[in-house]
Amino acid sequence: MSFRKLFLPLLLIAAAVLFKVPTVHAALLPHLPHALIPLLGNGTALLGGIGFLGVNTDALLRNYLEDTYAITLIQDRPFFDRITKKSGVGGDGVKIPINIGYGGGQGGDFDTALANAQSGGAVRTSFLCEPAKAFGVNTVENSEVPFTQTDDSAIDMLTDNTRGAMELAAQNYTAIMFSDGFGTLATIATATNTGGSLYTITFTDPSVAMKFNLNNILVSKATPSAAALDTGNAKVTGLNQIASSIQVDVQATGMVPTAGHVLGIQGQMLRRPR
Repeated sequence: MSFRKLFLPLLLIAAAVLFKVPTVHAALLPHLPHALIPLLGNGTALLGGIGFLGVNTDALLRNYLEDTYAITLIQDRPFFDRITKKSGVGGDGVKIPINIGYGGGQGGDFDTALANAQSGGAVRTSFLCEPAKAFGVNTVENSEVPFTQTDDSAIDMLTDNTRGAMELAAQNYTAIMFSDGFGTLATIATATNTGGSLYTITFTDPSVAMKFNLNNILVSKATPSAAALDTGNAKVTGLNQIASSIQVDVQATGMVPTAGHVLGIQGQMLRRPR
């Protein structure tokens, strides 16, 4: 057999490996977050292999570690940069005055404009910002950190958990800033018991499912201003943002998710109006 005849088959095999595998990989990667989060959301879902390798060949290989660390739930908040930050503010609240218009003092002649002018020069109102605290906590096992600080780890665990704690605090802060003052995250549209202590909850507003994180501990009450919380709490075990629903486990707390009731984070949702 000549060198040309021997080399050509090897070249074709190499071309198949070099071009086919990245094509398959590229097709799978963009679907990972969508496949994993809506299914179970508890970290146990696995994406099955294609299975085109023989068993003996597969035994030689190690899993490829993707060099891109995918954040599966990204909530960017560009509006934070538009908020005026103040330091040295005390008291039990901050009064924020706003101008909502300069009145009706307009007309085709002076007398008409004067007659319709707004007393005081403008239409003004104000709102009160009460003090609140937002925390985000992640825990790290120090003895495991060194194993994540090499090329064999997708990301340094300390870096990931630091970012995670900041993200949790930012999400909590967002709930305070843009909620109703009682810590409400969502209103329950339907609550279906899917077996045992598990419930699938859908929301009246399709956009609110993104406010929840896996392992959030939730509480509920009849209305945002209700004086008392419902009995028990629930742990978020699954997310389906497309269907605007979450799965929760009430465990043995006695909580019964109820349509029309509101949900909030434990320790965040207020027990009584302020």
